[in-house]
Amino acid sequence: MFIDVELPVLYYPTMGRVVPSSPCPRDDGGELVGCIKPGSRVDKVADAPLRCTVCGMEAEGEGIIYKDFRQKKPLRLSVSPQEVTDARLPWASSIRKVEIPGVQIITPRENRDTRGFFAQVMTDSAFNGYGMKQINLAGRVVGTVAGFHGEPEAKACLVTGGRALIFWVDVRPESSVFGKVCTMLADARYPRVYFLPPGVAHGIMPIDNPGGPFELIYAISEEYSSSLVDNSVMVRVDDPDINHQVSIPRILKQLGRVMVATPKDLGKAEGKSGNGRLLREIFPNVDFRIYRWLNNGTQ
Repeated sequence: MFIDVELPVLYYPTMGRVVPSSPCPRDDGGELVGCIKPGSRVDKVADAPLRCTVCGMEAEGEGIIYKDFRQKKPLRLSVSPQEVTDARLPWASSIRKVEIPGVQIITPRENRDTRGFFAQVMTDSAFNGYGMKQINLAGRVVGTVAGFHGEPEAKACLVTGGRALIFWVDVRPESSVFGKVCTMLADARYPRVYFLPPGVAHGIMPIDNPGGPFELIYAISEEYSSSLVDNSVMVRVDDPDINHQVSIPRILKQLGRVMVATPKDLGKAEGKSGNGRLLREIFPNVDFRIYRWLNNGTQ
């Protein structure tokens, strides 16, 4: 199904834009964006002064020059239907599931008073018996794409800053929905914990920063190690089987952005482990034709 998301206009309407942008060092919720005079003839890459969209602080920078962009209509996002489950947790007001088996979306029960609120969001025994052994914190810049990382451990995630479109890809060859992509709009203002079992790849695309930069805190069921990386699956963010289901370039076009991802996410990091690959390269023995959602069964 589709939802429309209103985005605040944070960009100077009469100036060009440089990407990738980055959060302002003053941590005021603004971004450092490139400013050029309207009508200037420039190449795709050029030096341009950077300026914070909130406080106006200037800095040096280089990036891809963008034409003037104004958000004239809401951002249309495709998100997956959710169904309430019979599962129970004492600290959850609801637990929902999507089409990928094992993925859970948990809305914590909030206790509010005049001072604010308190909510329990994770317990060691809550997630299908997977004990959590490490907690990580990640930040992402608006308009960038991170993922799709499928590790052999379970993961429980909570967005604590900003808003993002979250992607899940089932990379378990034995799954009846292998290669299926499900999505969710995560907003720090409305806390929800999402649980991923082993074998479900995870991707993130921040879309804006209401109240502060995008941040994600997540717990994993295994401590980080080189063997964990060796047994992980990393799918390229430009994989046609994924973008046949949810078009990342179309979403970025609505945001006025181009694809900004690391070489590893695009499968172009030479000589480095964990380089992203296409689903068809990772699973050459899977008959992709039997899954109707995978690029119509053709490459």
